Amino acid sequence: MRSNRLLLMMLIISLMLFTFISDSFAYRLLSVNKKYPLNLKNSMLYKTEVFGDPFGRDDLPDKGFYKTDEGFVENEKGEKGEYAYLGYI
Repeated sequence: MRSNRLLLMMLIISLMLFTFISDSFAYRLLSVNKKYPLNLKNSMLYKTEVFGDPFGRDDLPDKGFYKTDEGFVENEKGEKGEYAYLGYI
C-alpha cells in the first residue's frame, strides 16, 4: 500500500514537472544574442520566429522591398509587397 502511494505521488510530480517545462519552452522571448524581443505579430503572420521590428535593409534598392499583390505588408509609400530581409537572430 505504501509503495502504491509513493508511486502515485512520483507520477503526479513527474506530470506536473513535465507540464511546466514543456509550456515554458513553447517559444523564445528573446533572440539568440538576447538583444531583440520576439515580434509576435510578424511571427504569427510569417509562421516563423521574428525578433525586433526590422524591415528591409538600407543597402538594397527600396530597402529590399518587392511589390506584389500577394504580399503581407505595406511599405512607406502604401504599396503592398514583401521585404527581402525580415528579422534579427
